[in-house]
Amino acid sequence: MIEMEGANVWQARIKINLACELGNQLKRRSCEVMTTDLRVKVDDPAFYTYPDIIVQCGPCLLEDHFRDTLLNPFAIIEVLSDASEAYDRGFKFQQYRRLSCLKEYVLAAHNCPRLERFVREGPNWVLSVFEGMDSTFAFATFPFSSRLRKSTGESNFQYSNHRRLLAKYRFDHACRNSTVVRDLESSRCGFLFRP
Repeated sequence: MIEMEGANVWQARIKINLACELGNQLKRRSCEVMTTDLRVKVDDPAFYTYPDIIVQCGPCLLEDHFRDTLLNPFAIIEVLSDASEAYDRGFKFQQYRRLSCLKEYVLAAHNCPRLERFVREGPNWVLSVFEGMDSTFAFATFPFSSRLRKSTGESNFQYSNHRRLLAKYRFDHACRNSTVVRDLESSRCGFLFRP
C-alpha cells in the first residue's frame, strides 16, 4: 500500500456527490455503494488499496473474519488529484485489471467536469469520456446515469477555474520579479490561496 496525501474539500465533494447519486439510484437493486473505509485486495502478489468509491453487485467476498477487505469489487471510481493522477492511471489501474471480477474503472477529474470510464471487454479495456456539465455519464454494466452537473457538483469547477487563473496571474507576476521566483522555488507556502 502506498500512502497518498489526503483529499482537498473539492475532491471530497466530488466523491460524496458521486457516492450519493450512485446510492440513490442503486437502492432496491442488488448493487451497493461503499467508500474509502473499505479496503480492496488484489491477489498474487498481494496489493491492498482504499478506492474512493466501490460499487459491489452481488454478494461480497471478504478476505477474513475482520470483514474490512473486499475481494470482488464490481466497479471502482477514483477521484484524481495532482498528486494521485499518475498513480491512479498507471500502477493502480494495472493492479485493478488483475481482478477478474472488476467490470468498470472510472476516473473523475478534480479540476474540470470530466469522467473517464474504462469497461472490460474480454482482455481489453474500452475507454469512454464524458465531458462538460451537461454530459450524461452512465455505467455500461449496471443501470445508472446522471448529468455531470448533478453527480460531480458545479461549484467545484467554478472555484477550480478561478484558482487556475489566480495561479497563472501569480506565475506571470513572479516571472517579472526574480526575487519572487526564488521564493516560489524555495517555498510554495507564500502562494497558497484561501478563499
